[in-house]
Amino acid sequence: MSPQESHGTVMTEKKGVGETYRGQSKLPRLPIPTLEDTMEKFPRVMEAVMPSASEREETKRVCDEFAKGPGPQLQAMLEKYAKDGVQSGRLGSYVEEFWNEAYLAPDCSVVLNLNPFFVLEDGPDAKLAKDQIGRSASLVFATLKLASMLKNETL
Repeated sequence: MSPQESHGTVMTEKKGVGETYRGQSKLPRLPIPTLEDTMEKFPRVMEAVMPSASEREETKRVCDEFAKGPGPQLQAMLEKYAKDGVQSGRLGSYVEEFWNEAYLAPDCSVVLNLNPFFVLEDGPDAKLAKDQIGRSASLVFATLKLASMLKNETL
């Protein structure tokens, strides 16, 4: 496959197919944070769920230990994984494979089981507002139409 065709889950430029992914290859890649930045930010972010000083100190100690131990090797492996994935056309981002497996592959309801917040607002069609079956059918139809447009790159 040429670099202009889709390969695996990565969509790159395709000539004459549609507009949906035309500029995908021109988008900036999601940067991989440095190990130092991650080790600095993680304890601060965790403060909200760690009320005691001893928990915060333990988290900082574990982060320092990780940064001096396996952290650099794992960081290098992550950077190589991302670079190899982009060069091979297999991945567009280092989080793509995880995202696909964690959020797109489960056969359970993603909205109910993986999404922390989801609300169905009133639909734009007042005729369907009080008709649960009609509203459900309308949502399913719109979802399938969008999925078809993405698959066929006609969006």
